[in-house]
Amino acid sequence: MKAFLRWWLMVCLIGLSGFGLFQFGKLQYIFETDQSGITILIFSIFGTLTSWIGWLTYKSNKGTEATEQQIDDAYFYADAMTALGLIGTIVGLIMILGPAFENIEVADPSTIEAAIKLITQGMGTALITTLVGSCCALISKLQIVNFNGKA
Repeated sequence: MKAFLRWWLMVCLIGLSGFGLFQFGKLQYIFETDQSGITILIFSIFGTLTSWIGWLTYKSNKGTEATEQQIDDAYFYADAMTALGLIGTIVGLIMILGPAFENIEVADPSTIEAAIKLITQGMGTALITTLVGSCCALISKLQIVNFNGKA
């Protein structure tokens, strides 16, 4: 039962952290900054994986052991969150290099201002998706290690 209680403690800390991020407006900032929507997908995978690991941990405490395939699948989804974060980085860089420099006229400050706005939006997407993907993957892997009995 210890593994399930540790998992439950992690879920409570995740929920408390999520509430804190919401209260301070950081979740809204994350969703507004990510122009690609990849963070929504990452958070969805994270929530689903967390629930699934909790179910596996609960069943393990009742005597039903998880298969190696289930553990490998859990690691795959955790790695997928990291990969999605990196894809978000690439999308953000494409946002920077794509339309940002198309209509720049050096003599017109408003075109430079618009280009800078596009550059900062692209950088925001790149950095936020990387951060969210890496953090969610790390927390998921901690849950998997707890479940797998290596904690």
